[in-house]
Amino acid sequence: MLSRLPALARLLIALTAINVAVFAAFRVVFWAAFHEASASASWADILKALYLGLKFDLRLALLLGLPLALLGWIPIFDPARRRAARIAWLGYLAAAQCVVLLLYFVDFGHYSYVRERLNASLADHLTPVAVAARVAWETYPVLPGVLGLLLLVSGYAWLARRAARSALAPVAEPLGKWPRRAAVGALAALYLLGLYGKWSRYPLRWSEAYFSSSEAVAALALNPVLFLADTAENPGRPYDAGKVREHYSYMASLLGVKAPDPQNLVFARYVTPRNRPAVKYNLVVIHLESFAAFKAGVFGNRLDATPAFDAIAREGILFTNFFVP
Repeated sequence: MLSRLPALARLLIALTAINVAVFAAFRVVFWAAFHEASASASWADILKALYLGLKFDLRLALLLGLPLALLGWIPIFDPARRRAARIAWLGYLAAAQCVVLLLYFVDFGHYSYVRERLNASLADHLTPVAVAARVAWETYPVLPGVLGLLLLVSGYAWLARRAARSALAPVAEPLGKWPRRAAVGALAALYLLGLYGKWSRYPLRWSEAYFSSSEAVAALALNPVLFLADTAENPGRPYDAGKVREHYSYMASLLGVKAPDPQNLVFARYVTPRNRPAVKYNLVVIHLESFAAFKAGVFGNRLDATPAFDAIAREGILFTNFFVP
């Protein structure tokens, strides 16, 4: 039955299967690389995360094939009828896969450093461009990564070309008119269901990945490309200065601001110690915002992203039980 379907339908099924296999392989590699983060999670949570991840991967695979599904039925865009259309579609698929795989590569580096899947906050770290490029060059294996990306995209293009050659070949006994229409209608319904993600009133959403109290389990379930797109739809908004000024007096009284200034929204507070120490201390505490211990090389991070801090820690005193809420 499958071999008698229209050529475009066979091609879409083959491409979707290839893409799902690629994305699932990356999910397994992600799990193998960072399994220690979810070591305390139950197998039930792990299996549910992998199941949700498979549905996200299927959605991404279907989205990549959506332009072909929508336009491939038009004769001028039909890869089965026109060789130029087939070449153009294969070029689109290779380019789209290159972008997707690049985002997967960036996601691995992003999670390795900050323990978060790729999201819209990446845009905050891309400027200034020169600084961002230098940090990436000095922190990550850029050249091996580019070489690996080219090899993977080449392999994918080869698979897509073979799938197209096989799927677009004429068949001896194609389906009749009405069976063909029924099959195409059923496949279209399954395509939409795969995009929707589940059989319910609301579609599959990224928030469903957070069914567990473990951040690592949620990370295993998320798809980095879709998560990046979903979080980009909800950019952060700046604070409302008018609202702050409206409630400034009350907030300043709660915080004990000695010199309130509602125009400049001053919240500075100064504390004078009751008893000065008899001797001068020579202790310096370094406290950096968002500088978690796992990011530092001295705590075992293999990226070597903090060489200066590591040198200070080795030459001075490192407080390994110093926690900041």
